[in-house]
Amino acid sequence: MLTVPEMFAAATRAREGAAGAQWVSGLPALVDRLLTRWELKVDGSLLHGYVALVVPVRRADGQAAVLKVSWVDEDTRGEASALTQWGGAAAVTLLKSAPEDGALLLERLNPYRSLEHVDEDNAVRLAATLLRQLHVPPPVGLVKVADIARRWQTALPREWETLGRPGRRELVGHAVAACAELASGPGTARLLHGDYHYGNVLARPFVHPTSGAAAERKEWAAIDPKPLVGDGEFDLIPLLRNRWDELAATGDAAQACRRRLHAIADQADLDRERAGQWCLVRAVDDALWGHEHQTPGFAAVAWEIAGALH
Repeated sequence: MLTVPEMFAAATRAREGAAGAQWVSGLPALVDRLLTRWELKVDGSLLHGYVALVVPVRRADGQAAVLKVSWVDEDTRGEASALTQWGGAAAVTLLKSAPEDGALLLERLNPYRSLEHVDEDNAVRLAATLLRQLHVPPPVGLVKVADIARRWQTALPREWETLGRPGRRELVGHAVAACAELASGPGTARLLHGDYHYGNVLARPFVHPTSGAAAERKEWAAIDPKPLVGDGEFDLIPLLRNRWDELAATGDAAQACRRRLHAIADQADLDRERAGQWCLVRAVDDALWGHEHQTPGFAAVAWEIAGALH
């Protein structure tokens, strides 16, 4: 049986309490059952993220794959349906799933090469191009971002008060006003990734990177969606937050932030104004999360993004 990495186990127990501890204790047996059921052999060192273990495996026919077993919650519950909807276009290919176990069998990508390792201009261009492909009609049963915006109208100012009024009052006010418009406006109904950042776009092995635009798109695939439904512009803020140091290094982070946002929106065929509204709202939510979880650096970047976009 596999040994669950202690860092992953401890984080899960701390986050999920007794239920998390019980889940962690049953993981080795669950993975063994899945290996048997799907005729898999372990083929490499165990990896893990925040909520999932990833086991490199080979199928009975020798195909390289990974077995991903996740803690099942609202964020991860829709992953299989989203991957099915994408069908391997711009996202990792789903080979098998057992939703009741939080288990997915996925094509094997290169975990050591993501868009974080590509120069900024090309990373932005590729991320936007893939995002346009991901924004397809959604499957049923996913949370709507308009409903999240409706909830944030009251939740953001309440949290801001509870946390001792950190940051600038007017930014919270602008975010609440944007929520009202985003919750009541016409919007769109696209399948959203929900956690789309450069580190969640991995390279596919064995695709020649100089074979033209079509091959270049196939070279990359999104992973780890937390799928939602609604405006495509909702998906953009992680692409501003991540690689922030490159924006700060320009000497005018606010202007550079707006420039990156407009470049992504234009290339992903999204509306600049609505993108700014969603990113402002999500930046304020991020900032309050950062204060609540005592991550001041994360909160500071989020306030900078909000200030650049209000």
